Amino acid sequence: ACALVAGLTASGLQTESFHFAGFLPHKSGQRARRLTELGAIPGTLVLYESPFRVERLLGELQRILPGRRVVLARELTKKFEEWLRGTPEELLAEWNRRPRKWEFVVMIGAAGDTGGKAGLPQASNYVSDEAETETESDPESDPEMDSEADSPERSL
Repeated sequence: ACALVAGLTASGLQTESFHFAGFLPHKSGQRARRLTELGAIPGTLVLYESPFRVERLLGELQRILPGRRVVLARELTKKFEEWLRGTPEELLAEWNRRPRKWEFVVMIGAAGDTGGKAGLPQASNYVSDEAETETESDPESDPEMDSEADSPERSL
């Protein structure tokens, strides 16, 4: 599945109108100009960003598009997908507690979009249920596991 579509669909931001901008330029001046241009576009903005530049991007968004709702998503459609939602300021505070792997889909809400779709967490983060429950069962506490271990028909 396409990370853009998966991200936009589950972001909680408006989806009636969106603009995909790809990756931003590397140079600071060009990035600032591009973000300013993108900020004038109505609708949700969708970018891809390297994990090494997300912190920088959040700082730029805080200065150039303050107060906009932002959703950071990584590993979409995979076992360890992760979602971070909030303002650039809230996400900067959360950023240092997260792994910096894999490219991110960054979605920036339109001016006035509060990102308040029903049922989606509005706190700073959401980790998929699969990532939270990835622990092995203890055979001593799980009778079904214990009986399988004793079975002569057990296969690997």
